[in-house]
Amino acid sequence: MFSGIFAANAEKKNAFRLYKALVEQARTPAFYLEMGVEDSMEGRFDLILLHLYLVDAWLERGGNAYTRLRRHMQEAMVSDMDRSFRELGVGDMSVGKEMKKVGAAWLGRRSAYATAFKEEDKEACVEAVLLKNVYRSEGINKVKTLSKYCINATNMFSNSSLVSPKECELDFVDTLISDAISDASITDGTTNA
Repeated sequence: MFSGIFAANAEKKNAFRLYKALVEQARTPAFYLEMGVEDSMEGRFDLILLHLYLVDAWLERGGNAYTRLRRHMQEAMVSDMDRSFRELGVGDMSVGKEMKKVGAAWLGRRSAYATAFKEEDKEACVEAVLLKNVYRSEGINKVKTLSKYCINATNMFSNSSLVSPKECELDFVDTLISDAISDASITDGTTNA
C-alpha cells in the first residue's frame, strides 16, 4: 500500500524537477537575443510551452508507464502559472479564467507541435507552427534557428533512453543552441562573426 504512495510521490518530485529544468532552458538568453523571441511574459510563456512539448513528446515514447509523470509535469506547469498570475496581482476571481486560457494554449500548441513534427516536410511545418505560436508571424528571419533547435532537441531526445518515471533525467545539451545557430546560418548562407 505505502509503496504505491511513495512511488507516486517520487514521480511527482521528478516531474517538478523536469519542469524546473525545462523552464531554465526556456529562459536561456540566446532564445531572446539570437533567435528573436520576444523577451516578454508572452514570449517566455511560449518558450515554456514549447519546451514542455519537447519533453512531453520524449516521455510519451515510454508509453503508459510515463502517463502519470507526464500529467504531474503538466500539473507543475499549471501550478507555476497559477502562482505567477497571483504574484502579478491577478485577483482570485480572474485567476481561474486565466488558467483556462493557459490550459487551452497548452492543448492547442501540443496538438499543433505534434502534427508539425510528424509531417514529411518536418522543417517547413515546424517553422510554420513556430511562426504562428512563438513569433506570431514576426521574426521570419529567425524562425529557422529556433526550428533547427527544436528538431535537434527531438533528435537528441529520441536517441536518449528513458530509465524510469521516478529517475528520469533531463539534460539539455549546451551545444543544442549553438548548433542550431550555426546550422541556421549555414542554411541561410550567412555567417556569425
